[in-house]
Parts: sequence; structure tokens; C-alpha cells
Amino acid sequence: MFHPVDIFVLDEMDTKVLEAAFYRAFNAGVSTKLKGIVSCQTGFDDLRKQWRADVLCAGCFDHSRLTAHMAVIITNRDLYIPMLSFVFGLARRDVNVAIVSLFRLEDEHHQVVADRLAKEIFHETGHLSGLNHCINSSCVMRYSKTISDVDLKGIDYCYSCGDRMRSSL
Repeated sequence: MFHPVDIFVLDEMDTKVLEAAFYRAFNAGVSTKLKGIVSCQTGFDDLRKQWRADVLCAGCFDHSRLTAHMAVIITNRDLYIPMLSFVFGLARRDVNVAIVSLFRLEDEHHQVVADRLAKEIFHETGHLSGLNHCINSSCVMRYSKTISDVDLKGIDYCYSCGDRMRSSL
């Protein structure tokens, strides 16, 4: 079992997708728990019509709500960081918070969205645990530039990344 992950929701979203993603996470060895709702209106870029992921992680979370667990915020907002046109998610180790967006993970089948969401939650919690991107094509820590990349990578950590995750416990 890996680090427990506290999930916070920013925006309303389909609870079926969340439940399916949490079930998928549990089966892969990650304990997730929905801890609450956060609200935030800071970090919007009027020119890009997107939200800065790093600003949302650091500025839109009441850090007094944190436990010893990692925190992941799930949102429907279109995220970016200045050097990229968009991101599926971002981890901020300095504040022990990650954010994952459903905006570019959408599909007509909620199970596909749930699998993508679970992969991105694992990916960002891997970063929170100190992992970098992995070159193993099936590892969840593989960098995903496109939605096809997310679909192609596995939901699990490769042996090397999983070993580093376990040693960080």
C-alpha cells in the first residue's frame, strides 16, 4: 500500500467518475479519501482563458486542512503552467499539494475518464513523493503530452518507481 491521498474537489463534478477513480486507485494500492470541497477564484489568466496550476495549488488550499497525507485537488478547470500550453496536473512538493484537471481527460465513457483520472492522481502523488518522470512506457510516471499518452501508459508504477515509492513511506 502506498501513501494515503486526501482528495479535495474544486468545482462540481460527476460523482460516478470520482467513485470509479477511487475504486481503481484502491485496487492499485492507493488509499484515497474524499476530504472536502475547496473554492478558489485566483489564478485565472484572461488572455489564455486558463487557470495557472501552480497558483491554484499554492493559493487556493487551506493548508490547515492538511493531514500527514498528501492532498490532491481535482478540478474541471483548464490548467496550464507558463512553459506549457496545458497540463493534466501539477504537483507542488513545497506545499505537499497536487492538482489534477478533468478538463482534457473527458470521454463519453465515464470509466475511461475514471481510469485517466486515477492515472493522473497516481502520477502527481508520485511527484509529491519525489519521483521524476520515467522512461518506462507502461509506468504511470511516464510523461504524458497528449491524451493518447495518458491512455497508453499503465496505472501502476514500474518496479523501479514502485520501489522508490515504497522506500519513501
